[in-house]
Amino acid sequence: MPYISVSSLRNMDACKRKASMMYHLHLRSIYSETHLVIGSTVHTFLALYYQNPMPDATTSRFERIWKYTEDYFWKEIKKLPIDDEAAKSALEIVARLCYHYPRLAFEEDRANGLLPLAIETPFEVQLTDKTILEGIVDLAVESRWGMGIIDHKTTRSATANYFRGLKLDIQHICYCWCTKVLLEQQAFQQIPKVFGLNAIAKTLTPYRKLETVPLNWDLINSTMEDLRQIVLNDIETLPDNLEDIRKLPKDIRNCRNCTFESICYASKTSHAQAIINSDFVTERYIRPKMPTIE
Repeated sequence: MPYISVSSLRNMDACKRKASMMYHLHLRSIYSETHLVIGSTVHTFLALYYQNPMPDATTSRFERIWKYTEDYFWKEIKKLPIDDEAAKSALEIVARLCYHYPRLAFEEDRANGLLPLAIETPFEVQLTDKTILEGIVDLAVESRWGMGIIDHKTTRSATANYFRGLKLDIQHICYCWCTKVLLEQQAFQQIPKVFGLNAIAKTLTPYRKLETVPLNWDLINSTMEDLRQIVLNDIETLPDNLEDIRKLPKDIRNCRNCTFESICYASKTSHAQAIINSDFVTERYIRPKMPTIE
């Protein structure tokens, strides 16, 4: 059963060759871009920060969390073909975000009566007969505005327009819909009435802004129906063999920076399958074990 995420939906829109390799051949690059390592490291820090029912701001606890976070960062960044200076610059960005967050968040969380219910929670929802939509909810909370989910965002400007724009964002729409479906399936009486958005700016002095975005269920439901049709008509009909994959057009604008470049090149040759199964390729690419639905 193929799995897709919001991120893979965006990737699939960029290049049909890459889409086929990800969706049908289940190829995934073990390399991430630097900004993805930065994001995952900050998420690791925040997951640890919110593990207690109400986070505390003690120096000793923060330093322990930061040490684990820093170790995680170096483990992940070593997978990238970048030099030490670039890695240190990336760590400085992570440090700015993580060091500012507790000071700015602690009092605001208390003022909002924020109580974490679930942290970094994965979900899977059947989107079509053949495809499952998966993702991770950063934080499920109870607060002064009721029950909701918070998504940790990094942005240069957390303005009112930024939050209004998120109402139309595919991630916001998918996550609201999936959360509602899962809560209903598990017979929860209370469904999210608001979507809390937690924005952390990528600046020298990061700041935190917690704001609610009212949900428009008509918009959410109609968008999800459109998404189903895209998956049915465009994604599920992609070729599932190398012979046909190599006939697909590719987005040449992004080839140079694409982590699938060597696979794509291999697909042009008559020995494509042998090359894909070679040590050279399996060093760079992994096929994840696909979970099963009971």
